[in-house]
Amino acid sequence: MAHTLRLTPGWFCIFIGLVNVACIKQPAEETENTDLQSLASDRLASLPGECQIALTFDDGPSRLTSELARKLRCEHDISATFFVTGEPIKRLGEGHLDEMRRYGHLIANHTFSHPIANAAKQQELSAAGVSKRDPRFVKVTSFTELDFQDKVSQVQDVHNLIKDKIFGNVFLFRSPANNWNSATAAQLNPITFFKYYVGNVSWDVPQGGGLVDFQCWGPADKTPKQCAESYWQAIRARNKQGSTVLLHDLIPTAGKYANQHYTMEMVLGKEGLIQKIKGNRCVGSKAYSFVRLDQTKKVQDLLKQVQVNVRAEQRRLGKAETFSATPGFGIPAKDKVCARN
Repeated sequence: MAHTLRLTPGWFCIFIGLVNVACIKQPAEETENTDLQSLASDRLASLPGECQIALTFDDGPSRLTSELARKLRCEHDISATFFVTGEPIKRLGEGHLDEMRRYGHLIANHTFSHPIANAAKQQELSAAGVSKRDPRFVKVTSFTELDFQDKVSQVQDVHNLIKDKIFGNVFLFRSPANNWNSATAAQLNPITFFKYYVGNVSWDVPQGGGLVDFQCWGPADKTPKQCAESYWQAIRARNKQGSTVLLHDLIPTAGKYANQHYTMEMVLGKEGLIQKIKGNRCVGSKAYSFVRLDQTKKVQDLLKQVQVNVRAEQRRLGKAETFSATPGFGIPAKDKVCARN
């Protein structure tokens, strides 16, 4: 957890993992280091290169994450990116994070409580006299509308849980529901901690009204095969452009798919998304390739800027310029990691 120490009005200090302490002015008064930008003003989409597919899984871990991580790697030789949230980590423990790392998947930050707007719930809590800083109110507020300190702690609290599981100082952030704007980027960029992060990482598939996996098992009532076909058509429509694919590491609690990992079947099944991608050519005779997000050139270029920013911040703070980001690190040979499976 991040701990704050209030000082004079407009200032507070945060004790964080990457540095001992960061004392920060409120955004309206911040004037230093505004030239160093790690978080982009716009959502970061179209990150994979030609014919590259980056599978990303949000909202986990779930009780079946370890199985999903193993099957991706051992059955399909795919390394994915998991944008995890803090509440299920606290509930389920860190074992699933260890398995993600073991199989060469990248762990990324998706906030602690997954705050997302719910106006009706906000009205109910307000009527009951619940403060906007209360965790119950935070959870039903979009990320960009959160109090400044709550924005910081939502990311920091997850960072403290995952920082030792991340390969090569590659820190990626995705906001819940892709909720992001330039004002939030400007608010967070001056803070030392956020200079270590690339974000807000968006996606390319699905887009334009296409069904997201949890909509398939919910109101749309699609089979895993039908949902996989919907995703595949969206990928194919991008022609040879690469795609960051949005998926969810969730288990439905109601309906005919209750207590089943619908998305796992949709992605890994015999007629699932991976088989559709592998069974088709991207352009001409060129096949699609699966990549972890930090294996894409665009993310690697962004990480170079992060390294420049962090070292400049270390220099400003009178520290040794030691930070180094190493993308693509930590993907073991399939035969080695899957030998006992």
